Amino acid sequence: MSFSGLTPSFVKALIANMELDTDVHYFGDKDTDGSWRIIRDSGDLKIQLRDAGSWVTQFNANSLLNTLDNLSDVNATTPADGDVLTYNDLSGTWVNQAPSGGGTVHYFGDQNTDGSWRIILDLGDLKIEKRVAGVWITKDTIQ
Repeated sequence: MSFSGLTPSFVKALIANMELDTDVHYFGDKDTDGSWRIIRDSGDLKIQLRDAGSWVTQFNANSLLNTLDNLSDVNATTPADGDVLTYNDLSGTWVNQAPSGGGTVHYFGDQNTDGSWRIILDLGDLKIEKRVAGVWITKDTIQ
């Protein structure tokens, strides 16, 4: 699974909008293997998969915040709020720039491929959607 759509500003906004330090948002039945959740745990934002009756962290979004500046192929100069990283083939580095397309959408996987996920900021709500048979289906809304 790819989490390339997570930008530092998105992770900071998601952490800030989760009300409690132990706030949890489930995607599927919380007691069923194969379900997902996003949890804020002691300040960390974790994406977890339920496997064999236990929650297994697949991605700690804070690692993006903690290591981005240390990557040798990132050249993020004076980033502005909402900037995203874009690959510059000429320099061989990732550079910051304003997002194109006008919407606040973050994709997990290819936006044109079934089985991909996206998170949309819509009037202050986060909508979690999965692409099925060429159509984006809302799986959960975080208000």
